[in-house]
Amino acid sequence: MHRKSNSDEDLLFNRARDFRAAGLLPRNSYAELEQGNNLAADCRLCGQAIAENSPHALLRWTDGAGETRTAILHPYCHGVWLVTARSRRPMAE
Repeated sequence: MHRKSNSDEDLLFNRARDFRAAGLLPRNSYAELEQGNNLAADCRLCGQAIAENSPHALLRWTDGAGETRTAILHPYCHGVWLVTARSRRPMAE
């Protein structure tokens, strides 16, 4: 996935936050990560296809009910999730 415009990027960041809140993506960055290029799937975040032999990130985590969940993301979408998964701390003055 390539960056298209600021408004598309803002939507992607908002979607990542919403998906984290809904449990569709891990709420923090402590998920298990596998990287590869052997899967063909739709990206959980942007919904666009990830073609076989294209790089992807597979996240695996345990939800609040103890269930193992997975999500496959484009590398760019994984970066978006990482940024939104960081805890927000006040900046030092």
